[in-house]
Amino acid sequence: MKKHLLLAAMLGFLLVSGANAEVFTATPASENECTDTIFECSFQSALTAAQSNGEEDIINVEAGTYDIAATLSYIPTSDDRPLTIKGAGAGLTILNGGGTIQILHIDTTGLPDDSNAHITINGVTFTNGLNLDEDNLEDTGGLYIITNDADSIFHDSEFDTDVLFSSDTGDVTVESNADITLSASSMIAANTVTIVSDTGIITFAGPITSESNLTITSGTGITSAGAIVSDGDVGLTAITGSITSAGPIISTHDVTFSGNGSITSTGSITFGGDLALTSSDGSIVLEEGVILSGGTNGSVAGGSTQINSLSVNADLNGSEIVSAGGNLSVSGASLQIESGSSSVDAGSVSSGGVVQFNDIPVGVNTAQTGGTVTFEGENISVVEGSTVMLNGPNLFGNDEDIESWEWTQISAGPQATLSDTTAAQPTFVTLPIDAGSGSVVSFKVTATDGNGAVTNGSVTLTVSDNGISGFPADAVTITSVTNENLGVYVNGGGNITRLNPIDPDTVADTTNKPQNLIYGLVDLEVKVDTPGDSATVTLYLPQSAPEGYKWFKYNANSGWYDFSDHAEFNADRNQVILTLVDGGVGDDDGVANGVIKDPSGLGTAGGGGSPNVTSSGGGGGGGCFIATAAYGSLMEPRVKVLRAFRDRFLLGNRVGRSFVRFYYACSPPIANFIADHDTLRAIVRISLLPLVGASWLALKLGPASLIMAVIFFLFLGLTGFSMFTRKYKK
Repeated sequence: MKKHLLLAAMLGFLLVSGANAEVFTATPASENECTDTIFECSFQSALTAAQSNGEEDIINVEAGTYDIAATLSYIPTSDDRPLTIKGAGAGLTILNGGGTIQILHIDTTGLPDDSNAHITINGVTFTNGLNLDEDNLEDTGGLYIITNDADSIFHDSEFDTDVLFSSDTGDVTVESNADITLSASSMIAANTVTIVSDTGIITFAGPITSESNLTITSGTGITSAGAIVSDGDVGLTAITGSITSAGPIISTHDVTFSGNGSITSTGSITFGGDLALTSSDGSIVLEEGVILSGGTNGSVAGGSTQINSLSVNADLNGSEIVSAGGNLSVSGASLQIESGSSSVDAGSVSSGGVVQFNDIPVGVNTAQTGGTVTFEGENISVVEGSTVMLNGPNLFGNDEDIESWEWTQISAGPQATLSDTTAAQPTFVTLPIDAGSGSVVSFKVTATDGNGAVTNGSVTLTVSDNGISGFPADAVTITSVTNENLGVYVNGGGNITRLNPIDPDTVADTTNKPQNLIYGLVDLEVKVDTPGDSATVTLYLPQSAPEGYKWFKYNANSGWYDFSDHAEFNADRNQVILTLVDGGVGDDDGVANGVIKDPSGLGTAGGGGSPNVTSSGGGGGGGCFIATAAYGSLMEPRVKVLRAFRDRFLLGNRVGRSFVRFYYACSPPIANFIADHDTLRAIVRISLLPLVGASWLALKLGPASLIMAVIFFLFLGLTGFSMFTRKYKK
């Protein structure tokens, strides 16, 4: 009986809770007026009824083409409930303005408070709206929406390639003070697109296309995961927040990012005019894969700026990269600046702060207007362990007539090994130097053209200490992708010419992928003395490898495989010696060409495409396996605290090292089990809080101060308990 009463109560609640929602149905041919009893009516009649009925309204717009003779309008003045316009799908429900009128006009600013009057449009195609008149935006365009605080949400329920907004001759204008969200299938195709949120966040998960200018302005941030394509200018402005662009940006004219917050672009940027990235206070980061092409001027201005693996293919003569007040860092061995003219000056760098170029080709002239520039003329400053590409073509502007190159080190001291002394762009790794010191290495290049004319150039590099210690003095040291320090030394048979850390997540192949790659991968290139020779390489680890861990390799042809037969650990398991053969064992290219390519790393056996636990939230990550599994990331602040406690207080003594070694051997399977159970992860996170807190105090106060603090709090607790018991007895 109780169950029946409960079901009846629930049904009654659902009926009552749904009573304040009105559902209308609009059809292409309907001329009916909506009433309290008629809900199948014309589109405009449904919009008019929804303006004042005091209910949350849904207008289902049936499939078909609606030839709009007069602008559809929704302008509530008293009804602050949400409105949803739901079509049958983009391309199925089509609103056609015929190129002569604005199709749909929505304005909620007449409400005393429109914070709940959210607008949702789903599965509707807008086409042939009236051409946009910048002096009269409110009455032109295919769709016009303006609100004070209401959210504007546009999406297609199928999230496929359907078009949400499509205007062959008209324009789209969206204005709001609140958030604006477009889903993964959203696309705006119009002459001009203007999207403005004065105080909200604008989010695009799908492509945006404009046949003319595209302007997006947000008060607190812009996030774009889809493509942005425009036949005109593209302008993204975040007044106070950050701009994040993951998809490609293509413009036949200018591309401008500006704001006070950070600017991050992980997709390509292609522009036909000028490029300007400006941040008053935040950082500017252009990640791997960014392509700038066709422009006449590119500028990056703002706070700390980082450009990683940037490829520039354009006539950049006279262009500039500008850091107005903060630091500018340009890094990545794949950086290429190709001047379209014969001028040596492929660009300039100006800074009011610090400018640093790492791991890039040389030959780009720079100009210093203030602060410090460590790459000037034909000089470059790098740290030890950097992979440097010497770029001959950039030294001479146009290399089309050059038939041969010859590089020679002209500076005294240890001789660097170039990957190929006859290549236009050879690479080498800067050699170890003493702590706190520096060195200078210079190269001469002789270029010979088809007529036998010889031109000479030179490059000078200043190498500084990278701050890594604890390894043999002759080992090349780098920092892994998991922020652990590593040392590499070729025992015999060759020399290192390239050394780069690699994130395993960048390898798409997950079949037999090892788990717990606690240092990521090390991409090592060794030039052997004679093609076909073997080389032995020692990798020094920051701590002992856990029991059960092996050395794994990845090859594009063979995939992931166990390399244990050719990787020998020392007794303490903090060194591993690799045996590599040019064209054979351990050589990624499989050709006896004098170069061994060896991307590899330390991990545990995976299986059947299981993901890398380190990067997917499971165990692993510098040894803090259980903590990483619980908190989901090696870089989570609380995991960093535990790792810092381990490094400072445990690894420095024999007892601590024994405990860490025991923990490494036992914890990986426990961490893997925790990673697969969300509830257990939550319990472990709570259980670890006292340990995290104690570790944090130890790091901040030192062990002695921590003990005193514990005694103090125990004293307070005992005193309070004693007073309570005495009072209770009375």
